[in-house]
Amino acid sequence: MDLVSGLRFVLALVVVIGLIAGLAWLLRKYGAGRITMGANKGRLAVVEATHIDAKRRLVLIRRDGTEHLILLSPNSETVIETNIEADIRSSIRKIYYALSGNDPVRDRWLSHTQDQRLLDPFPDPKPFPAWLGEDDIDYLVTNFEAGGFRGPLNRYRNARRDYDNLPQMNATPLRQPSCFIGGSRDALRHFVPGHDLYENVGRHCNDQRISRILEGVGHWVQQEAPEEVTATLLSFLETLD
Repeated sequence: MDLVSGLRFVLALVVVIGLIAGLAWLLRKYGAGRITMGANKGRLAVVEATHIDAKRRLVLIRRDGTEHLILLSPNSETVIETNIEADIRSSIRKIYYALSGNDPVRDRWLSHTQDQRLLDPFPDPKPFPAWLGEDDIDYLVTNFEAGGFRGPLNRYRNARRDYDNLPQMNATPLRQPSCFIGGSRDALRHFVPGHDLYENVGRHCNDQRISRILEGVGHWVQQEAPEEVTATLLSFLETLD
């Protein structure tokens, strides 16, 4: 990269950061509901905003066709991917551990204080539990360094769109033979306060052959308990014609 190209890159980066910071200041000062970006024809637009609590909100903005998720609080703003991608290896270790059965705090994902970033409450155990080896972590790091976290995070950002655009999926039963395997310590079981999402997993299945909860296992059932998962799948296959 020559000097002119380098200067152009730096200038463009400064402009983008300035635009994001300016929008964050406007949103914090006036609220997302009072900012109008026209018909989304410009370079910058507010896609969606939602309150987490009385003082914090998540804002999804689009800049030149690229979306950024920002966490706003009275005294700061945080671009979520920046926090996650600052140390990809540590982030992967923290996320995998916090969702596993090894983490003694099941609701760590819901335990943030207002001044903490996304992964601040999560421990980075050393050594990591044996079910995820260093070669596995190296593979994940290599891929996330190449592609970043934005694509995977966008999958979760579209959960509401799935609900709105595919309403029939909630009412259409699964007709094929099915098998469910889950972990007793999976944090996702209790993401909806007061509800166990595993309580009746077969309610939309016409032919559920096996439903098994593995004790002490978290979200990563196939990594944490490979022998139990394999045995359960073989038992399920034996039920098929």
